[in-house]
Amino acid sequence: MEEKIELILHTPPSSSQINNNTTNTNSHNTTNNLNLQINAFGQENLDYITDGILHNCVNRVFESIPTLIEQIHFDPAHPENHTIKIPNKKLPHASVMSKDKEWKLMNKHDVIDNIMNNGYNMIDDKFNEDPSKFTEDRRKQYRRYQEKYDTEDKETMKRIKTDVEMVLINGTKSIHSQKKCV
Repeated sequence: MEEKIELILHTPPSSSQINNNTTNTNSHNTTNNLNLQINAFGQENLDYITDGILHNCVNRVFESIPTLIEQIHFDPAHPENHTIKIPNKKLPHASVMSKDKEWKLMNKHDVIDNIMNNGYNMIDDKFNEDPSKFTEDRRKQYRRYQEKYDTEDKETMKRIKTDVEMVLINGTKSIHSQKKCV
């Protein structure tokens, strides 16, 4: 299934020109239809996730994963990556774009765990690539974070999951409001 976004641009409906005592009315209406292919969940376009973005995420330490998830799944400049929806925070499921281009329901907690782990791996790889790119204080903070994440510290994991869920809920609302405004 392909999400269709219709963009309607209107120039003023008419303009009058008077030539030789005759009135000519010119009407201009332009309709542009944009067909957007949404990627399948797990196959998002990450080409724009630069070293600078990942570096910024490492510096955010405990907010690193939610920051990266927001950048990947809810960046207005990359609607092809809007692959997750949580339309109702009280329900136990999320909608994700499947490989067959249809929205499918999945267990919300499984989806959150999946994107958390993917985000952590991306950020952790960036940190481990060259820790000397970060200040000594940031390295200490990030290593504490690594230890807590790797040992699945209960409080840390709960905090990250809650933050990620809020990113997904707020991102879903934001996407729907943007589409209504188009």
